[in-house]
Amino acid sequence: MRQILSYILCLFSFVSYTQKPTSIVDLSDDMRETSGLIFIDGAFYTFNDSGGEAELYQMDTISGKVSQTIKVEGAKNKDWEAVTTDDSYIYIGDIGNNSGKRKDLVIYKCPIQGLKEGKLTSEKIMISYEDQKVFDNEPHNHEYDGEGLFMMNGKLYLISKNWSYNESKIYEVPTIPGAYKLDVKTRIGVYGKVTDAYFNSVDENLYLIGYGENRFITCIKDFNGIEINEEVTIPITTINGLQTEGICVVGDLIYYTSEEVKVFKALLGRFSKKDFEGSVEIKLNQNRLKFNATNKMSSVKVEDQNGEILSRFKNINNKSKILELEDLENVNQLFIHVEMKNGVIFNKMISL
Repeated sequence: MRQILSYILCLFSFVSYTQKPTSIVDLSDDMRETSGLIFIDGAFYTFNDSGGEAELYQMDTISGKVSQTIKVEGAKNKDWEAVTTDDSYIYIGDIGNNSGKRKDLVIYKCPIQGLKEGKLTSEKIMISYEDQKVFDNEPHNHEYDGEGLFMMNGKLYLISKNWSYNESKIYEVPTIPGAYKLDVKTRIGVYGKVTDAYFNSVDENLYLIGYGENRFITCIKDFNGIEINEEVTIPITTINGLQTEGICVVGDLIYYTSEEVKVFKALLGRFSKKDFEGSVEIKLNQNRLKFNATNKMSSVKVEDQNGEILSRFKNINNKSKILELEDLENVNQLFIHVEMKNGVIFNKMISL
């Protein structure tokens, strides 16, 4: 039986105005195709994608130069796209698959202690996708590209970059070297094409970076590995944020890399977690939704669990709005999508 909610007060996270990221340093040409990003023992490490050397580069965040080169023994860089770490190992994903035709996807598992020795040994976790039956895909028009790895609750996950539509698949990856076919664990709607991901165990938020209509960072609040209950997306508005690639969280700061594009240098930039804070108050009383925001809203859309639009308003240009919903007798969930005048996008799910 549907639970009738006579009154719900929801505080939604939002920024009150669009925040521009801080550009820390331009990166040297040695890292012009920077892709993934990790932070270990006070230092950032990255690598070049697609045909680069099988090496990690420690960044000097003052000069933007490579302060140390770490060779990865037993590895090749066909199209490195992702890197993540736990307490003992570094996982490097040679999982780039723009063509959709690759059958040699591999994640290199490297003991983290090798950083102190100046070189990493590696073992192979060879992967394929259980749901991929066709390999003669049209390049940049399929859903089997991979560009993000993240650790969550002691498990390794891969998130796909979908060239066809704004949805990413998340696969759980075994961490014992061997060959595996990966099953889809869940699918999540995303703002665009995801190029990296980072799960922060402190606040249990999943951070995504990528590009769509704009370059973006999305914070999925209290991610449980299955569904999205609340998320905030902030567009990256710097001129040279054209090819956002890697992301990691250190303390209260969210760091990202952007590779070199034409006249724009590769860079290391950052946001603050505070850039995702603020509030929008939404009250659901019977069939009435009342919105009160800290910034002007542009549009609001409310859908049910089947994707049927229950209400939609555009050109609001106001901090408050009341929506009258029709009969909710057969509605189990509400999906609320709000776009702010400053470009911030918010999604929230409410179970009834």
